[in-house]
Amino acid sequence: MKRFNTGNKTLMLVIILLITSPFLMARELSPPLKKRIPIKAAGLSILLPGGGQVYNQQYIKAGIVVALEGICAGYAIYHDGQADDYLKAYKISQSAQDYALYTDFYDKKQSDLFWLGTVMFLSSLDAFVDAHLHNFDYNKAKVRLKFDNKSLQLSFRF
Repeated sequence: MKRFNTGNKTLMLVIILLITSPFLMARELSPPLKKRIPIKAAGLSILLPGGGQVYNQQYIKAGIVVALEGICAGYAIYHDGQADDYLKAYKISQSAQDYALYTDFYDKKQSDLFWLGTVMFLSSLDAFVDAHLHNFDYNKAKVRLKFDNKSLQLSFRF
């Protein structure tokens, strides 16, 4: 069983922060300017790193997503190059050490691609949910639930 190295722990921490960031960021109570389309937000997030977050006007999240996807893609490209180099060296030398290094870098590349896919999935999910909830605070301010002298009052402002 593999252990997480420091890079994977940091990546997991950033992913957790990305998921919990809607609860950490305060939003102003202002009327919505336009309706957001959740499918469009998710699609933009898949096509462009941080595209769905920019569409939802969550610029800090967009920067985090761009950085995470860039780091994962960069590591995948680096590990792929190293794996290719050691595979070429193994074909020439038939050394067990070269083959072990090839498989190690190949496994790292596969892990990097897994994390890239995970970040892409979570960023598109975040964009989808954020588009659904973009006017939540505005609508929440219109509904009031009051407890008053053993009675319950529900008021809704139009």
